[in-house]
Parts: sequence; structure tokens; C-alpha cells
Amino acid sequence: MESESVCYFRKVCFRVLKYPILCLATLCTGVYCSEQLVPDVDYIVSPYTEQTLKFFSIGRTSLHQNDLKTVTIGAEMHILKRQSKLVEIIFPRNTFDSVPKNLVQGIEFSTLKIGQASPIKTLLLKRMFSAFGTICAESLKLRNLEIDNLDAKIWDMFQESWGEVETESNIVPRCILHIKNLEINFTPPEAIKQFQEYVDLSQSRINLKIRGGPGLVNLKLVDGFNAGWIEQLRLCYFRQLDSLECKILREGPLPDVLVIVGLTVINPSISEQIIQNINNQHWKFLQLPISVWKLLMSPREQPKQIILTNLKICVAWPVVGLNGGEDSPLPPMGNNQATAKSLKINFYNIKEMVTSGDIIFTLDWISRYFRGLRKLSIGPGYSLWNLQDFVKNNQFDFQTIPSLLYLRIGLDECLIKSKTKERILCFSLDAWNLCIGGVLGAELARTQTDMAPLTTNEQAMVMGKLWIGDVSKSHCTVCHEPFAEIGSNNPNIEVCILDHPLHRVCTTCLDTLVAAASECLFCPVCRGKVKLPLLKNVIQRCGESYKLTTEPCQPQLPILSFPSSNLEGLPVHH
Repeated sequence: MESESVCYFRKVCFRVLKYPILCLATLCTGVYCSEQLVPDVDYIVSPYTEQTLKFFSIGRTSLHQNDLKTVTIGAEMHILKRQSKLVEIIFPRNTFDSVPKNLVQGIEFSTLKIGQASPIKTLLLKRMFSAFGTICAESLKLRNLEIDNLDAKIWDMFQESWGEVETESNIVPRCILHIKNLEINFTPPEAIKQFQEYVDLSQSRINLKIRGGPGLVNLKLVDGFNAGWIEQLRLCYFRQLDSLECKILREGPLPDVLVIVGLTVINPSISEQIIQNINNQHWKFLQLPISVWKLLMSPREQPKQIILTNLKICVAWPVVGLNGGEDSPLPPMGNNQATAKSLKINFYNIKEMVTSGDIIFTLDWISRYFRGLRKLSIGPGYSLWNLQDFVKNNQFDFQTIPSLLYLRIGLDECLIKSKTKERILCFSLDAWNLCIGGVLGAELARTQTDMAPLTTNEQAMVMGKLWIGDVSKSHCTVCHEPFAEIGSNNPNIEVCILDHPLHRVCTTCLDTLVAAASECLFCPVCRGKVKLPLLKNVIQRCGESYKLTTEPCQPQLPILSFPSSNLEGLPVHH
């Protein structure tokens, strides 16, 4: 009887527990399946998905695939939150009905481009921005906007088509832009002003580029964007610019980058306050036509100094006079100076080839008024192709700019007199084996090799007195392979000594270091600087003995020294 009770109890427990266990298993299976169905991406759930997808496909052609990236969850399609590729809205000859009242919110565009070949009515943009509400994008590009000659009554008519009438209580708010780059191309100022009325940039720090247009009376148009801060301001290819007057340049904060490029020669006026502000700003990059630079740096009673990281000056060519007079496009700056790390003089509007005399005058002008340069370029190359022999057959000495490391004229790099080549000591593999064996010095003494080209430390190493170290630890400090093992695969390998006898690399690794460097390479051991270009002193087998071979320097070329009191008398070689 007792045993029956126990069995009965077991049956009851099993029946009680069976259903919770099945439910738990079913729940786990459901969770697992749902995890498999939901992709690991961010997407947006919105009732406006279908009309948004239809809107973005309006201008779709074989060349412009404007479809937004989507994901299907179950039977529903959703738009991905992050759109990594270019999305372009191209309006055909469409009506206002093609723009829905609402679009999906929260899409993050990499680049959103709005435009077409024919002008876009700004009133159409107003409806589109109203539908967006908020736009988040790394870059927003607008092209070919056109002013509407429509009054508020017509806009009210469109409001009525939405079922609303705009009153003080339901005025359409501005579209909030969260963007980094704003580019507006081929749009007249009146249309840009209308665009400014439709958007709110107060929460964005932007890089602004306005490109192409008939002309501007002043730059007050820039103030109308009301951005949190304009970090970069680029105004390119206007036919006319009468004045640089604007609140940003007059009161600040000034941008870090300012680019002004005219389609033709422009001569804007600049107030004294703006001149002072521009000269006091430390610019990351400044690009100006020579006419503006002349106004900024014209001689005054008090010397002025402007400090920049990168400067580009666009000069109309040809030079009218090489004497630096009033007719010269490179004006005298008096006691004013510009300090920059990089300077590029860019020629444009060229009607004839630039001559070596023009270049000499330009270099002399730079040497008088610029300091701290590390890099100097004169271009563009298409107008200077006839100066290749002039560049190759002369070396250049800038007495007032000892920091200069790089000079390029056209497409050719020039030899700077102050740029001395550094020598390093290299060993062929068999010579290295003799060195670490302590017998190389005797071999060189037997052939009466002149050791004068070597440093004191290098001579001590060759003679086997210092820094030989453990033979088993003789390896490249970059690839960490033993030199003996490297030599078994490539017998032509050399062992190169950098800034210390213990800092050794194979030639393969040295070539890699040189290719990755610009002005100097850094020792992989101590991070010491080794200036480029390099010349090698090589100890290698020569017949039955070992000799020291020094790589010859380039033959001495005529030196053009700047500044010069007699430009016409410089010994130019072609």
C-alpha cells in the first residue's frame, strides 16, 4: 500500500511539471527563432515608409539609383537608419503632389544631394523640407535652385491641398539641419536667401561651400545661414565680388578655413576692421586672389604679421613688370611679413608660358616677405612644362627661409642648397660577418682604406672595438629576422646602420621606411630623426679584398640665392 502511494505521487508530480517544462521549451524556441529573424541593424518603424520610398524613387534612372536601403522584418519593409551611400533626389518636371506631407523621420544620410540639370523651384523645396522636419547628414548638397515669383496666397493654396491653412498657430516650422558639410552650387543669391528661410542650422557647426553664380555685392548672404559656427567658408567661381563685408568677418567668430576664388579677376573692397581681423586670425588654410592679399598686406605705418598653417595665393599671369613696381601682380609688402608652414603660388588665367625670369622674380618676392616655410610650390604644372631644364640645372638658396625643406616648380622638385644629404654606413653580408668576427678592420687596414668618411663611432665599430655585441643577436630591428637568415634568401642584402651602431636594419626594411617617410625617417629603435635623402657609405668585397665605397653627391650646380639685389644678374642655367 505504501509503495502504491509513492508511485502515485511520482505520476502526479510528472503531470504537474510536464506542462511548465513544455511551455518553457516553447518560449526558448520562440526567442531563438525571433533572434534569427531580426537582423543586427538599426531600422526605423514608421507609418510613412511606403510614401517615403516612393518619393525617393521619383528621379530614379539607370545612372541614378536613389533607392534607400531597407530591411524586411516579417512581411513589413523598413528603412535602415544609416544610409552609407550617396542618396540623390532628382526632381523631374514634377508637381507639388509628388512631395508627400510627411516623410520618415530619423534617417541618417552620409551624403544627401538635391538637384537636377534644370532649375528647381524653391517653393518645391519648402514643401520637401517641411515634410522632412529634420535632416541628419554628413553632407547636404544643393544644386540649381531657382527663385519663385509666387506670393503667400499661392503657398496658402498648396496648404489647402494638404487640408490645412497656415495661420499663426500652425506656421510650418523650419527644417532642422544636423549636418557637417553644406554645399550650394550654381544658385543665385535670391534663391539662397529663400533656402535660408526654410531651414534651421543653429545646432550645426558646418563647412560651407558656395560654388558658382553671377556675383555677390558682399558676403552678408553668409550671415543668413545662422549656423552654430561656420568652421570652413569656401566661396568659389563667382564672376563678381564687390566687398568682403559680413558679420562673420567683422565680428566673428571667424572660420578656420577661408577660400575665395573668382571666376575672373575680382577686386573686392575690405574694411579696416575686417583686414585687422583676418590678419589676427591663425588660419589653418587661407586661399585668396592676389588682389585681396594685396589689400591685407599693403604697407602701413605699423608692421603687420599674419600667421597661417597653409596659404595659397592665386595670381593672374603674365607678370607685367619684373621690377616689383605698381604694375606687378606681386606687390611690395613693406615691413609686413607672413609666417606659414606651406605656401603655394597658383597661376591662372594664363595667356602665355611662364618664363624663368618670372619664376626668379616670384622666388625673390617670397624670400623677402615670408618666413617659416617648410614647403613651397609654384604651379600649376601645365603652364611651367618649359622650365624643366631651369629646375634641373640650378639649385636654390633662401637665405631668409632656412626652414625650407621642399621646393616644387611645376611638376619638378628643386634642389635646395641648405638641404644636405645624410650618409649612413652599410655592409654587404660577407663584410658584416667579418665585422662581427672582429677581423674587418684588419682587412681594411691591409688595403690602406681611407676611413675618414666614417664617423668616430662607425670607425670604432668597424675596427671591432665597440658595439659588436652578441653575434647571435645580430638581427634587423624592424623585421627582427637574423641577418644570416635574411641573407640565405637574398645574398645581396645589406646591413645598414642608422643613427647609432646598434640601430641596424636590412636594406629591404630601410627601403620601406624611406618610402613611407617624407622629410625624414624615424629610427625604429630610438625614434631619432634621419634626414632624407640618404647617401650610403658601403663596405663590400672588391675582388680579393674589402673596400669602402662612398656614394657620390650630385655635381655642384649654380646657386640662385634669394633675396637678391640684382635679379637680372643671377647666373641662370637652362
